Amino acid sequence: MARLTPDQKIEQLDNLDFNSENVYGHELLAKASKAKHNRLVAKAAKICGQYYFDQYLKPLKAAFSYFEEKPDKDKGCFAKKAIVQTLFELDHLDDDFYIRAIQCRQHEPVWGGSVDTAVEVRCWGALGLTLSPNSRMVFQILNLLHDAEPQARLGAVKAMSCLASAQAELLLREKVLDGDEDAYIIGECFYQLITVEPDYSLEFVAGYLQHDNEEWVEYAALAIAQCPSEYALRLLQQTLDQGALGQQQKHLIKAIALHRSKAALDYLLLQLEQAGLQQATTIVMALNHYRNNNEIREAMVEKVKLYNKPQLEKTFHEYWD
Repeated sequence: MARLTPDQKIEQLDNLDFNSENVYGHELLAKASKAKHNRLVAKAAKICGQYYFDQYLKPLKAAFSYFEEKPDKDKGCFAKKAIVQTLFELDHLDDDFYIRAIQCRQHEPVWGGSVDTAVEVRCWGALGLTLSPNSRMVFQILNLLHDAEPQARLGAVKAMSCLASAQAELLLREKVLDGDEDAYIIGECFYQLITVEPDYSLEFVAGYLQHDNEEWVEYAALAIAQCPSEYALRLLQQTLDQGALGQQQKHLIKAIALHRSKAALDYLLLQLEQAGLQQATTIVMALNHYRNNNEIREAMVEKVKLYNKPQLEKTFHEYWD
């Protein structure tokens, strides 16, 4: 009988039902977890994560070591990434393993240079370390905040949000104060700060609503908008009322509209009555998520009509019809 190829073995595993007792299926899964083929091991790891099988963690960790020592056998880090992700999803405690994962690097040639394919391995390793009862593991995550790869730094930010709230807030604030060349990472810090400690983080994030970096302003405004409190809305309104112009004004109006509270809607409808054409246009565009609400739509039709500017009426029809 001809031996099955790795792709055929993967297809076999795909077609098996592991929701019931399946001796044959577990035999195949046990063999796959010890295989020397990266995609087959990755498939085994994903099945273990999906069905909460922890009896194969030892061979999977051995497979991680094998592919770590022989990176050419795991191009793209498919196996290593799947293994560390599965261990995290199974709440497996092993500081040494996750430290190896967070330190893993694998540069592979691409046109014009090379790319580090182990970034996601490091990110999952950081998440794994958040499971540790050893508080000093946070220093390993802290190192990842200064990784050369933006995606790895982003992974560190997300991992930090899984820590105890006060500890997470401290580290996330420190990252904002330290800065990053990638504004999206700072935006993720703002988002996580508002998520883990809204009561203490609103004013800190609001301090960046008038930052020189336009992207930081946008991310700060959007982060504050996710908080349903009246105080969050008031911080956005106060900054807009202080005379925000240009893109800062646009970001603030969009954030207020995304607050989706009656107070936010009433505020913008009142602003529409007295705003200049540019600001009025931004308000009409920002509120278009209410276009299927007949009551609000009628109110907007009336206010746009009273504004009596063809340009505004054109914008209204473009965004509300």
